[in-house]
Amino acid sequence: MRNYGGLVHAVGGFARDRGGNFAVLFGLSASVLALAAGFSVNVSQLYNARSSLQGVVDAAVTSTARDLTTGVIKEADADNSVQAFLDANSQAGILQADQIVLDRLIVNRTAKTVQADAHIDVALYFPIFGTGDMKRVTASTTALYSDKTVEVAMMLDITGSMAKRGKVDKIGDLKAAAKNAVLTMLQKQDPQNPRIRVAILPYASGVNAGKLAENLYAEKQGSSELPPVAGSPLLVAKTGKNLLPSFSDYISIVGAAMPRPDNCATERKDKNGNADMSADGPDTVRTDRNGKKYYALVNRDDHLGGDMNRCPDAEVIPLTADSDALLESIEDFQADGYTAGAIAIQWTYYMLSPQWRTAIRNAGLGKGAS
Repeated sequence: MRNYGGLVHAVGGFARDRGGNFAVLFGLSASVLALAAGFSVNVSQLYNARSSLQGVVDAAVTSTARDLTTGVIKEADADNSVQAFLDANSQAGILQADQIVLDRLIVNRTAKTVQADAHIDVALYFPIFGTGDMKRVTASTTALYSDKTVEVAMMLDITGSMAKRGKVDKIGDLKAAAKNAVLTMLQKQDPQNPRIRVAILPYASGVNAGKLAENLYAEKQGSSELPPVAGSPLLVAKTGKNLLPSFSDYISIVGAAMPRPDNCATERKDKNGNADMSADGPDTVRTDRNGKKYYALVNRDDHLGGDMNRCPDAEVIPLTADSDALLESIEDFQADGYTAGAIAIQWTYYMLSPQWRTAIRNAGLGKGAS
């Protein structure tokens, strides 16, 4: 019988010898750590690629939707618009030039949406086993657009509190912001068919109605806050009737009998003497507390005047796509007067009200709100 004692002793000695254990464990751990690090690098790479791709696709689609809304491009041009944006921004983030592929673009004319699907193929920094060297990353974005007209009225505070004081130039900042808004909204439009129009309402103690001032009722000290009613001595003397005359005759009679010192408007009053916040046009027929009819002219308060309580020089400009006219008016803003925000709110309603369309057209100031 063979003696295996020596072999058993040798194996036991090897098992008890721990001199090489650390090297073995380090080798195994290093392999696992290397795989984990490589996987983390790949995950981070794909995340950054997806984030960059999504950002570019989002911007391309929203930019195209904006251009469709403002009329800069037509629906048939949407594909070229998105592709051009993708090409111009193809190196965003970790992306490489000409790497983005536009898979499809859908312009839904019923839902008024633009949808783009795109992808990139990312070369992995750390290919692991059978995963391959390339990984496809996709992105999809949908944005709404509109083919309707956009009408904006900007209520701009040019009161004395906006005056430049030291290094603080509020009126200068207002001008810069208003000009930027006008240029942003009105640029690159079809001049024959503008999609966006802008009105400006500079205000202080009142609003300078400009050519719309014929629709004002200039109060006199001690007079009624309402314009003359049907059957009043003034109207009867001029028409010989107790009925309300036509609107054109009415404003002619009232304007001659109660001439206004300027074109400034304050707040329109209702039959109870309260501020009338409706968007009714000046040719709207109203009744006073006694059932007498009159037209809804806008008041010009008899207390208006003086150093601070005066009319702004800048006139109201109804809805227009003429950026030059708007910019010129904004540049001439001067800070002066008290704050009468409620009056500006009233006139903002007027500029956006179809009921003021006739008055605006008669004044030669465009076609008014749609």
